[in-house]
Amino acid sequence: LLDIAPQVDFFDALPEYGNELYCHKKMKTDEANSLEALNAVLPALEALPEWTYDAIHDALVGLAERLELKNGRIMWPVRTALSGKPVTPGGAVELCQLLGREESLARIRKGIAQLGEVICVDLVEVSPPYDDAAGTTCYLAARILADFLGFITKERERRGER
Repeated sequence: LLDIAPQVDFFDALPEYGNELYCHKKMKTDEANSLEALNAVLPALEALPEWTYDAIHDALVGLAERLELKNGRIMWPVRTALSGKPVTPGGAVELCQLLGREESLARIRKGIAQLGEVICVDLVEVSPPYDDAAGTTCYLAARILADFLGFITKERERRGER
């Protein structure tokens, strides 16, 4: 049982991790093609009308087929972005389902920001009069923006830039 806790601690918070985790010889992934995969995955998952195992699976496998890639070239970068771990108790689809839509998409965005040079962010939210009473889309938009700005700042510090 003591071995399990370190394998699942990423559920509570994404740990800091190096880009070398995106590199996997068997999956034929490296930093560059992992960034390409995550950039393709993000809109595919954002477009899902429902967040179910089957919908997530079909979206990711379908994307790999459309891009004429083996599934691992899509699944490995997604799993890495979601967990920040070299080994997890489940794969990309299971982790997406367990983490939920918003957390999964936020972690994929962080992976994109970590792997690439973010040049700009276009953030569109629902107009407050059309939002729900809790202001959910306003809250999520603010969270996404804060995540991106924090990640960009952290990455620049890591590179020694100001």
